[in-house]
Amino acid sequence: LIAPGQTGSTTIRYIREVSFTNAATTVAEGAAKPEASFDLEEVNATVKKIAAWTKVTDELFQDYLAVASYINQRLPYMVSRTEEDQILDGDGTGNNIEGIMQTTGIQTQAKATDTAIDAVYKAMTKVRFTGFFEPDGIIMHPTDWEAIRLTKDLNNQYLAGGPFTGAYGNGMPVQFEMLWGKPVVVTPVIAQGSALVGAFRLGSQYFQRSGLTVESTNTDQDDFIKNLVTIRAETRLALAVYRALAFCEVTGL
Repeated sequence: LIAPGQTGSTTIRYIREVSFTNAATTVAEGAAKPEASFDLEEVNATVKKIAAWTKVTDELFQDYLAVASYINQRLPYMVSRTEEDQILDGDGTGNNIEGIMQTTGIQTQAKATDTAIDAVYKAMTKVRFTGFFEPDGIIMHPTDWEAIRLTKDLNNQYLAGGPFTGAYGNGMPVQFEMLWGKPVVVTPVIAQGSALVGAFRLGSQYFQRSGLTVESTNTDQDDFIKNLVTIRAETRLALAVYRALAFCEVTGL
């Protein structure tokens, strides 16, 4: 969902728009024009590193070739999943990224007596009306999305279409997770009961200092004399949230 970027620096310095006043109006000939005001703040986003490593014996590699492929998949998965968690909800302390949901100024929408579907739409309206951006995605926990996706009417028909067809058995097969015409990213890294609606590509951007790399060596510590191989996966990145009002957290799902 988020716009990608590259950086050769250890810190991204950018301008975050806190608010603005739309003073534009009709003006008579020769009259003074109104001044628009912006409330901007300078923000530094420091590049952070996410990494994991493990050790494997030479014998394991030699006797079970599939192990190498398995570990080469699992270590990057661990790093990528943590990266997703940090971008979404990192608390910004120590070596943590300040995630979107921890950014001061994002909007909130309580479910209260609404249905979850209605609450999400109200969050979309806040992004449009207060944030002045069109939302382009929704992030939800698997169990919250399951409750929405399996919603049925009084005739026991799926509102969003069954497992093979469109709504009420009509149309083409359902191929994507969508809600109110927006893509839904289903992930367990967001807390159950919460969802995030946002204009992700306009309101934020992540910057890669170095992409995901997987490296190995047999010279770490006493690896060589013990016939061990150390495998490491890591990435370095920073996150910029340009406009907090471009995002709205839905609570109480």
